[in-house]
Amino acid sequence: MRALDADYLLCLDSDGQCDPKDFEKFWDVRDQQDVAIGRRIKRVDNLLRRGLSRGFYFVYQLFCRVPVHDPSCPFVLAHRRVIESLAPELGEMNQGFWWEFTARVHRRGFSLREIPINHRGRAAGKTQVYRLDRLFAIAHSHLAALLKIWRQTRVKS
Repeated sequence: MRALDADYLLCLDSDGQCDPKDFEKFWDVRDQQDVAIGRRIKRVDNLLRRGLSRGFYFVYQLFCRVPVHDPSCPFVLAHRRVIESLAPELGEMNQGFWWEFTARVHRRGFSLREIPINHRGRAAGKTQVYRLDRLFAIAHSHLAALLKIWRQTRVKS
């Protein structure tokens, strides 16, 4: 992100779950908000993954109050001014990068827009992050990171 020299940065996961055909939807509205983030319609992840994500979403909203339904969606188009502003601050959520990015975008006052996207099964591979033996450690680090992000971005009176 720090090496960006284009006007926009497009990100999407490489596992094939995001359909590149959806890019046109993002590009068509690129000047109408600072960040466009996907909203996975008919998410095809397994029930455990969807349940964990939904549970964390409720905790996340207590801290961040981000007006989006899918803050962890990895299909994002952001203007360079947003990336330049946020890149030095990112890195608190190692396994939840988009949760952190979306929270910081909103809490810094940049505009967000959700774009409905197609969500597909993985083209290859299995998740290496959200395995049962790692869930407690991930939950703990996510909660600690949320608290830190909240403290860093809260409005001080």
